[in-house]
Amino acid sequence: MEGISEGQKRIKEGQEEIRKKFEEIESECHKLKEETMNIAKQSDCNQIRINLMFGIVKARQDNNFAQADHLTQLLRRYKNRELSVTRGRRGKISLRQAKKDWLMAVLNNEKVQYSHCRTIDHRSYNGGEEYNNGGVQCSSGQ
Repeated sequence: MEGISEGQKRIKEGQEEIRKKFEEIESECHKLKEETMNIAKQSDCNQIRINLMFGIVKARQDNNFAQADHLTQLLRRYKNRELSVTRGRRGKISLRQAKKDWLMAVLNNEKVQYSHCRTIDHRSYNGGEEYNNGGVQCSSGQ
């Protein structure tokens, strides 16, 4: 009886180890799929930008400045679309968006002040809103 029970325990332990290994492999597979999707998405974005830039150069060579201006505006809009608000599970806004908001305020001659900025654990609070900005905390001066 004891021999059978020890054998069953060993089998159970072996099954648990195999289950853990499969879970680790599944997790790694999921991460690799996400990374592959991100690379493919970035590649698509790069190709669109390259096509727009090529169109701008070609339009300028043909002295078609209206078309070059139009394509330049499209390239700017596309770039701004990439910088648009990216909200995560908790509604955090990316640092790129915070930079874009600041730049737009400067371009529009709005008054922008920051009373202090300091490094914290990947969160920042600005006017009561939480921003995920890679470890910099900025609060607006009032």
